[in-house]
Formats: sequence, C-alpha cells, structure tokens
Amino acid sequence: MRFSLRLNNDLPLALYPRLARVAEDAGFDQFWVSDDLFLHSVWIILASVAQATERIGIGTCIVNPCTMHPAEMAMAAASLNELAGGRAPLGISSGAEDFLNWIGMRPERPVTAVAETITALRRLWRGERHHPPGAYLQEWSTEAYLRAGRPARDIPIYVGAMSPRMLRLIGERADGGLPLLFPPEHFTEAMTHMRQGAAAAGRSVDEVDVAACIWCSIADDHHAAEQVLREKLAYYGHAFSQRFSRGWV
Repeated sequence: MRFSLRLNNDLPLALYPRLARVAEDAGFDQFWVSDDLFLHSVWIILASVAQATERIGIGTCIVNPCTMHPAEMAMAAASLNELAGGRAPLGISSGAEDFLNWIGMRPERPVTAVAETITALRRLWRGERHHPPGAYLQEWSTEAYLRAGRPARDIPIYVGAMSPRMLRLIGERADGGLPLLFPPEHFTEAMTHMRQGAAAAGRSVDEVDVAACIWCSIADDHHAAEQVLREKLAYYGHAFSQRFSRGWV
C-alpha cells in the first residue's frame, strides 16, 4: 500500500512547494492538487512543486476536456512531466456539471468524452498523426502532433470518478483511478465497478493503481477541524449524488 496527499487549489501559491517537500520527507508517494474553476491553476502550482521536490509523484486531480482541450492537455502534461523528470501522472475526468454551468457549459456524454480524451492523449504522446473522429472529439488534421517531441516515459493517466460508468471506465482504460469515497465505505462498491470494467477489457484490476480519495481535516481543535470539513462538503455537495451524500448528513 502507498500513501498520497491531495490538496485543493485554493491555498496561497507559495505554500504548495513547502507542503510538497514536507510530504516527500514524510514518505508520501504522490502529491495531487485539484484544478477547480476560478482558483489557482494546477499547472502553475505543480510546476513550482516539480522544482522543489525530487522523488514524489505530482498529479492533477483533476482536469477535464470541457474547459481544456485534449490537445492543450497533452502539451501541458508532457511539459510538466519533463520538468518533473517523469514524475507527473495526469488525473482527468469530466468535471462537475454545476461548476461547468457557471461558465455556460453543458457537458455532453461525459464518459465518452473522457474515454476519447484518453485515446487522443496516448496517440499524441506516441507521436501519431492520425486521430479518427469519435462521438465527442472531431477528426483532427495530420498537423495535430506534438512538435516538442514525445515524452521520454509513458505518462500514466488516472481517471477521477464517483458514478458507476466512470468507475468502470477506470477498469477498462485507465492506468490509475481516483475514486472519490463519500463515505469511505463506498470503496467496496467502487472496486466492484472497476473490476467489471477491467474484466470487460480483458485485463485484471490489479493492473490499475487505485488512489482512493478520502477527505480528512486535521487540527488540535476537533471543532475547528470539523468546521473546515463541513465547509468543503457544503461547497462540493452539489457535485455528489444523493447516494454518496447520505453518509455525511
């Protein structure tokens, strides 16, 4: 078992490199940062973290193909991975519908969008120029390739998920999973869906690195810690299905 740390992108920018070094020194394996709208850019945060650390993996948790085109996503992820010496997995998903609604976006076919994004990213990173159209992504020109060159190492793609279909997609296509566990007891059900997806794709779920996400709030004052967690749940609550939210009422 490995241990990771996930932070929101709402802290002062100068704090992330310091926290990442502390996490690295403490033996954590991965350092994930969210990319919620109208907060700090995860790419800027992780670029600073990459230069402040040596060993720990650093990943986006998460970016989405609605607000960031897969072509730009491929560029940013490859650049960050080069800066970090191959330590930067890419965490993606469809994005929370309510947040996307803030900017007038209505996500369509979210699972299809993520599945086709995974395929497009891997083709770009392999140096391919043929990108056939899908149900979500249009056909690209043969000029659509990474001119900066292919990544020196494969970039692992992790998929964030709560819904059964997205969880099955983790098992089918992803290198890793970022299942949100609300409540933590949901882990058993989440793994069931990932196993189903892996079986449908003819592989074992053991091939998938599952970084299960459990929210924690730590402070000497119990009530202060509880209040911070309540605020986070209130902010993100609309993005949870009723089934997951019941465990926190």
